[in-house]
Amino acid sequence: MEWGAEEDFLLGLLAEGDIPAALLSRPSLKRHLLPIWDAFHALAGDRQLGMGIGPIPFTAIDRYAGRFGIDDRDEFHRFHALISAMDAAHQKHWADKVRDAARG
Repeated sequence: MEWGAEEDFLLGLLAEGDIPAALLSRPSLKRHLLPIWDAFHALAGDRQLGMGIGPIPFTAIDRYAGRFGIDDRDEFHRFHALISAMDAAHQKHWADKVRDAARG
């Protein structure tokens, strides 16, 4: 989930003719899923923070869907399922990072 400065370094190696293994195994996002990716990042700011990061609220997902014309029941169900799955993976990633940091 995190590339940060490492991405620039790896892309620099690629530009020099070396193909880093990390770039070969980098996940790619299908073009038709880009709006879902953008929605997930837009909605991430609606989550509550406390002892950890909370889930993106259903109300925020519903509001976003309404704003962007996702009003068909099946289309909304798919949108909600995708955002929720991404959110669960995101929450697990951060919980694992916190757990690993606490272990030292």
